[in-house]
Amino acid sequence: MDLAETVGTWCTLGDPAVAELAAGGGVEFVVVDTEHTPLGLETVADCLRAVEAGGARSVVRVPW
Repeated sequence: MDLAETVGTWCTLGDPAVAELAAGGGVEFVVVDTEHTPLGLETVADCLRAVEAGGARSVVRVPW
């Protein structure tokens, strides 16, 4: 069994430029946090596109 490590980071600022920089920093995923940061759907969509442009996968943490 291969137990490879996965490295990611969190983005709580709601700025697509920051999300893209985080994604381009060598991580495999970026979590866009909407539980602790009130982000609108348009901002979240912009951040998700930015993460993809930066070369990482995205995860959205939703409020509950």
